[in-house]
Amino acid sequence: MISVALQLQPDRASGDVFWEAGAWAQALANPACFAVAPQGGWEIVGGRILHYSLIGKSSAREEAQEEIGAS
Repeated sequence: MISVALQLQPDRASGDVFWEAGAWAQALANPACFAVAPQGGWEIVGGRILHYSLIGKSSAREEAQEEIGAS
């Protein structure tokens, strides 16, 4: 699990800030080995904390192959 704390700034759109949180989480996760999936978060004074679970790239690939095979 990776958590990213954000301080919101009044002159920025919240969508830009949340996109940056996902980018930070992915960068910290070692993108060659892991993907991240949002798992929620909560509001804090002046910002937000967002949580991301780590998904091993081989696990994600195997799940996709299983879904294709099940179709």
